Amino acid sequence: MIETAETFDAWPTTYIAIVTRITAGMSIVSSSIILYMILMSASRLSPVYHRIMFCMSAFDIIASFGMSLTSLPMPRQMPQEEELGFQMHFLMQKGGRGEVRG
Repeated sequence: MIETAETFDAWPTTYIAIVTRITAGMSIVSSSIILYMILMSASRLSPVYHRIMFCMSAFDIIASFGMSLTSLPMPRQMPQEEELGFQMHFLMQKGGRGEVRG
């Protein structure tokens, strides 16, 4: 069934946008706390463990920021399995013989 504007449910798209932004935000806050704790400690970046955790947290902040932006280029209506692209996939698997089964 191809969804029209009347039957389209925006919940999956909204859910993906909400979940990625919440989890990315929590990850950024947590990694920032780790960075703060390392930089405010007496030994700072002297131990190897602190340097490893500092780099992991810094790169986690960058990755989480990128993850929080993943839902921005998403189209309003996500293509469903019943649409042409999914059927063409099976058509190509069958060697183009037109044996698409619904």
